[in-house]
Amino acid sequence: MEQRKNVDSWVLTLAFPLQGRILGSTVGDLYAFLPTELTTGFPFLVNADFLLASSRETILFNNPWNMGILGCISEAFSRAFFCLLQNSNNILGSSDSSKFEVRDVYKFVPAEICNHPQLEEVRQALLQTLRDNDRTVLVSGKVGHRYGRSFLSRQR
Repeated sequence: MEQRKNVDSWVLTLAFPLQGRILGSTVGDLYAFLPTELTTGFPFLVNADFLLASSRETILFNNPWNMGILGCISEAFSRAFFCLLQNSNNILGSSDSSKFEVRDVYKFVPAEICNHPQLEEVRQALLQTLRDNDRTVLVSGKVGHRYGRSFLSRQR
């Protein structure tokens, strides 16, 4: 890659709106350090060193650099997902108000089909990564169900 010939690593950040502060934004949810107009449909934000179209509105999907970054999202999500689960109230059995509920963590699993084919591939890889991990609770397409009990159905 000519544009990144002296760069040998990617920077990828996922942001999870635990308290809903960034939900309902009027800009896209994919960032290249600044917002693009691209909406992934994921319930979390993606920020990375993407190569952009000259308009800065979208990433170059046919670019190997960007495809490499997109290929890392499922693993990054999986690591963050399990970290969030470990730090939730339900797992710890505490009622610490600075923590969040397990059902809140499961809300970040992207259930909606993405409009863009490459982003749908990312979503499918992410879901497969979760299915392959025996710590994840994904039963019959219902996210957040475990041992007959739903973490998502409880009201706040």
